[in-house]
Order: sequence, then structure tokens, then C-alpha cells
Amino acid sequence: MVTTFDFTLGAYSYVGAKNEYLYTAIIVSHLFIINILLLNFMIAILSTTIEVMSADGSFQYKIQLYNYCERFMLAFETPAYGELVIHAPPLNIFCILLLPFVAFPKMMAQASEYFSYMMYWIENMLFIACFIAFEFMIYPFVWMKSLCNVIYVSMDLGFLFVIKHFMIFILQGWFHQLYMIFRDIYILVQILLKTEGALNLDEMDDKDPEK
Repeated sequence: MVTTFDFTLGAYSYVGAKNEYLYTAIIVSHLFIINILLLNFMIAILSTTIEVMSADGSFQYKIQLYNYCERFMLAFETPAYGELVIHAPPLNIFCILLLPFVAFPKMMAQASEYFSYMMYWIENMLFIACFIAFEFMIYPFVWMKSLCNVIYVSMDLGFLFVIKHFMIFILQGWFHQLYMIFRDIYILVQILLKTEGALNLDEMDDKDPEK
């Protein structure tokens, strides 16, 4: 294998060859097949593959663009009907609730608005449930971390303060941690309730420094 590899680099010798003419013919044949025939064959395969993939890629791009335009752009020309196409499986099963209103544009507009809010809260109720599960999952770790912080801070005040703060946290720390969990959930719900986005700063009263 090493000798064959050396042939491709032109690093060969006639030393030890019993029949130099036969040996030369074998080397020339080998170099011709490896360096010329197979190398050009590989280049031809790669060139053909690139050409086919480029043509197919352009065609597939046009197909996907056409499907996108047919599905989304045409639907959003009438916003009331956009709700029928924007939801991914399996939640799009609920779009069947909009089908009775499709033939009535005015009713469809109002139904789509209510349907949008419904889908918004269906998705976010799942998110809130996962958020609550995550909060209670890390609850013991946060409690232990807080206890360590209380002990570490109290060490500068003396041993009696360490005992005092340790006992206070043992008795009240769990309640404080639960309060923080429910406060996080409350803040999350308040954020989700802002479906119209943040308050417009231009509409705020400049005279009120708190605003």
C-alpha cells in the first residue's frame, strides 16, 4: 500500500525489478488509471452532482415559495382567515371551530379574534403549567442555597446571630420561598395578559416622574 501511494507521487524506483519493461508498463498503467482516469472520473461525478443539485435546489425553492405564498400570503390578504393556516399541529385541530363562519366574512372576523385569544391561552396555559412545575422542582435547591447565604452573611455578626437567623429561616424560609414562587407566577400571568404589547411611551404623561 505504501509503494502504491508512492507511485501516485512519482516516488518509485526500478531497484529490485527483475523485468524492467514489465515493471515500467505496470507503473505507467497504474499512474494512468489512478492519476488520469479515476481522478477525472471523480471530478466528472462531482460536477454532475453539483449541477443536478443546483437545478433541483432552485426548483425546490420555487416550489416552497409557491406553497408559502398560496398558504400564507393569500390568507393574510384577509386577516380574518389567517387563523386557519398559522397554527401548527396538533393545535390546528381547533381550527374546525372556525369552519361554520367561513362563508360569513363579518362573523368570521369576530370569530377569528376570539379564536386567536383562545389559542393564545391554550398555548400559554401549557407554558404556565411547565413554569410552575419547574419552579417547584428547583424549590428545595433554592431553599438550601438561601439557607447557606443566610448562614454565610450571619457569620460576620457572631455565632448567636447565626443560630438566630438559622432558626428564623428554618421556621419562615419555606413560606417566603412559596411566596416568591407564587409571585413569579403572578408576574408571568401579568406579562401574558399584555396581549397588546408594551405601553406606548408617547402616550404617557411627562409630568409624572414615576411614569
